[in-house]
Amino acid sequence: MRDNHTQFTFSFKNQKSITANFNGGLITSDDGLLLLHKYEEKIKFIEQITSQLVDKRTAHLIRYDLNQIVRQLILKISMNNAG
Repeated sequence: MRDNHTQFTFSFKNQKSITANFNGGLITSDDGLLLLHKYEEKIKFIEQITSQLVDKRTAHLIRYDLNQIVRQLILKISMNNAG
């Protein structure tokens, strides 16, 4: 079995931090997704990303804006489900 540890630390202005450890212990597949979604809603990092992109699609044919498309892609990738 491969021992693959990934750890992220999120620091906040109030000098507190949260450490997320993805060592494959007893976890469910969607709990981290909810945390990521709420964190994204708060800091709007997807809007920051999409504000730097050029959308060359035909305006009247657009059903979903870039924020929606990129949000879905990032959340799918975070679930290891990009296909």
